[in-house]
Amino acid sequence: QSSLGLKELDELYQTSWIISTFVGPSEYGMTRRQRIHIASTICRNLIEKIQRDVEGVIPKKKTDHSTDSEDEQDGLRLNPDFMEDDTVADVIKTRLYFSSESHILSVLNTLRYCHLINEGGTCDSDVASSPGNEQLFSNEAQKIMNEFAEYDYLSQIVIKVYEDLTMIECDDNMDRFSMEIGVSPGVAGDAMADYKNEAAEDDGRKARDIVPIKWLHGDHRIPVKTFFKLMRNVSAFVEKQRSEMLAGRGMDFSTKVEAQKMQSFVSTEDSD
Repeated sequence: QSSLGLKELDELYQTSWIISTFVGPSEYGMTRRQRIHIASTICRNLIEKIQRDVEGVIPKKKTDHSTDSEDEQDGLRLNPDFMEDDTVADVIKTRLYFSSESHILSVLNTLRYCHLINEGGTCDSDVASSPGNEQLFSNEAQKIMNEFAEYDYLSQIVIKVYEDLTMIECDDNMDRFSMEIGVSPGVAGDAMADYKNEAAEDDGRKARDIVPIKWLHGDHRIPVKTFFKLMRNVSAFVEKQRSEMLAGRGMDFSTKVEAQKMQSFVSTEDSD
């Protein structure tokens, strides 16, 4: 809008961007405990959905008592009515989740700091890691994530699950599976600089590049069992925080549910 005569727009944008790189992430906590508390509360349902989907692609170990129908029920499957190629496996092994920047930040903070939570659902942010827990992300990956100022368009978190076919099947089939976790903060470059270059060249709008995915697990993949354990700790942590909040208000969870039912009943009566 050159007709508006906004000569300081570039400076306003640059100043606002610098402020947002601090204010934005700070909304999700200043300390590690604040970050894991806020993040896990926001994205608990999404984290649990991801965990269930990872479990869904891991085949159950067959036993002498298992039936073919039980084996066929492992994981989600494609509708055969819409499959043109009968030779393609019908088990769904890819999941796509579309969410907001707030959930991307929350999922990443949960994965970054989940090792601070122990099995009892308590968090000790004064130690490097809760006893018996491993970090999902390497120390080098933590530094890389600190360099991400914002998560722009097409930001993505990629989780890959691998099966080690060289391992002999055992009672605990989870040992054969491991994970890789990567992240990209989306489009790269300076939007204002790109706009000026496009206006000067007058050759149409150009596509901006995507920041390549950075893999955060270090030299070794993450055992699926470790991921599941840490995510169970996160769920226990959120549940404990909620119970303590309700206890502080003089009600337990069952009382809250009954109160919600009563409120719903009263609302229905009023509408009638």
